[in-house]
Amino acid sequence: MRITITYLLCLCLFSCQNISHKEDEIFDFSFYSTIGTHYQISTVGEQIQARHPTLKKPIIIAVVSSEPVTGNQKLRNQHDIFDQFGGEEYQYIYIMGSSVEPYNHSYHVTEEVAQELLSGSDFKILIFNRDAELVVEKDTVMPYEEVDKYLSAMQ
Repeated sequence: MRITITYLLCLCLFSCQNISHKEDEIFDFSFYSTIGTHYQISTVGEQIQARHPTLKKPIIIAVVSSEPVTGNQKLRNQHDIFDQFGGEEYQYIYIMGSSVEPYNHSYHVTEEVAQELLSGSDFKILIFNRDAELVVEKDTVMPYEEVDKYLSAMQ
């Protein structure tokens, strides 16, 4: 029992150290699919469940950069790590974007939204749980083990 409580406290402290927003601040932004379907972070779960009632609300992963997407090694490295988990199995939506050029492939944000999400950084990873609450905010590439910890905890 003591080990479980200690583990939960450590997990909570580790998770909270990377969140730099105010508790009452709501992250709600628009993103688009390749074919131009518009989504909001706050309602995408309901949109997906309306079309596919057997699916869970998705985990949302947004990775944005102040550099172009093409040839961006940080984005490529992070994408390769998340890709190992499989969006179907973990039921997540992976969103990419750049603040300096349009990126219209897969799920993406506009340059303006990418700029807002970066909030002064040159690289940002945001992970939202199935209730669209921000649980991770990082400005460095997340290693496989760290991604595994968060995604597994949200299953």
